[in-house]
Amino acid sequence: MVTVDQENNVWITDVALHQVFKFGPYGGSDLIQLGEAVCPLRSILDFRSINSYFCTLLQFVPGNDDLHFCKPTSVAVTSDSRTFFVSDGYCNSRIVQYRIQNINENGYHTVYKVMTIDKATQSGGTIPQTFYQFIVPHKLTLMEKENLVCVADRENGRVLCFDMTTGQFKKQIYDSNHQERIYSISYPEGEGIVKKSFRTLMMDWRTDIVCSFQVLTCQF
Repeated sequence: MVTVDQENNVWITDVALHQVFKFGPYGGSDLIQLGEAVCPLRSILDFRSINSYFCTLLQFVPGNDDLHFCKPTSVAVTSDSRTFFVSDGYCNSRIVQYRIQNINENGYHTVYKVMTIDKATQSGGTIPQTFYQFIVPHKLTLMEKENLVCVADRENGRVLCFDMTTGQFKKQIYDSNHQERIYSISYPEGEGIVKKSFRTLMMDWRTDIVCSFQVLTCQF
């Protein structure tokens, strides 16, 4: 999935590579590369051109630590472009927050993990665990004025919102009358937009619908 931040930087989540990238507005080399893709022949190849050819067949490295992902799905970036959230994703069912720590002379960024939002790290409180149990967190959006990061929890058919600072659950948007998958969410000027889908009872085909919700009332 592709995200463009307010400084026109381009962020990419690559499901197959298990990686997240940031590129500048005019392309060029990546400024951030999280995750790992290993060339199995790198140690025995001497020539750069040959190495580049053979390394089109990479061994992808999924993981669930601070700097590895397993099929990440989305990035949401704060307005100052210094903090970002990654929904991770098809395997790990978590949201990870990062902060840019340093930018070197070549423009490459070093980052550090701020927190993780998932059923393991947010356990032990008074809030029910079900609000941290994602099934494919698919798309993120930020509501910075409300200090919220919200996720389209795809297979659970709901939108969940969490405090951007603490990771604590704050809101659930859920339509009990239409329990479809939710694929995407955005937040233009105070009103959320959700893309949902459902399967008809008579035919095995998918129809996409778009609906809106008010964040203050949490109703579709």
